[in-house]
Amino acid sequence: NGKSLDNSYTTGDDGFVIKYDNAGELIYCKSIGGTKNDQISQIKADSNGGYAVVGSFKSSIINLEDNYMQNPNTKKNNGFFIKYAENGECEYLKSIQGESEDDIVAVDESENGDYLIGCNFDSSTINLGNSMSVSNIGNYDVLVMELNPNEMPNPIATNLQGVYGERITSINSVEKTSDGGYIIGAQLSAGNINFGNDVYINSTSHSIRGAIIKYNSEGKCEWAKDMQESIHSYIQKVIETQDGGYIAIGGYDYNRVVR
Repeated sequence: NGKSLDNSYTTGDDGFVIKYDNAGELIYCKSIGGTKNDQISQIKADSNGGYAVVGSFKSSIINLEDNYMQNPNTKKNNGFFIKYAENGECEYLKSIQGESEDDIVAVDESENGDYLIGCNFDSSTINLGNSMSVSNIGNYDVLVMELNPNEMPNPIATNLQGVYGERITSINSVEKTSDGGYIIGAQLSAGNINFGNDVYINSTSHSIRGAIIKYNSEGKCEWAKDMQESIHSYIQKVIETQDGGYIAIGGYDYNRVVR
């Protein structure tokens, strides 16, 4: 119907969001991009008819028509969270910024309307506002937090939970569960990780391997499983099944995975 998206800076990627009606007719399209690589990782429809978009951006500024994001360090990625209304209007946004690579890769909505987001961060410290910050002890660490949309236009980060190790640790998915908690699919290469609440993974392996980690409604870790005897494996996504269990998808490149 004559609508189009333009990338004015062909040296970098731009993200886009396109909304169609039930007949496949285009309603609107939104671009998320600037002068460098800017990418969308996930989109989630919410209970208000809108949707949340997460990803990362390296451009110095991202113009979102009635709002914008700035990156003070264009050599590194910053993570972003953008909340759109049903009509495609940007309602509010939040970014995570540090001196190194920081990405937001997963999002889900809580029963109370908060947004649960999963982040990978390499910066030594990230200030999240509301007197809250996280510090990194390895190459990459994982952060899961909730954003309260009632604090627009600057939603407050609460209930921070970290997964820390001396080597690369990264998250691929986060999903709310029916008991009020959440479950994440991740990759680990740290040998020993303390998840708190007397939950540990102890391993002599430093190969990258998939992991599933379950938290309760209070944000405390209930259990954690990693894919043993794997040179390289990953968990891409974990969801809850109707019988109260969990099912995961991922991949591996060794002759067996044991757990």
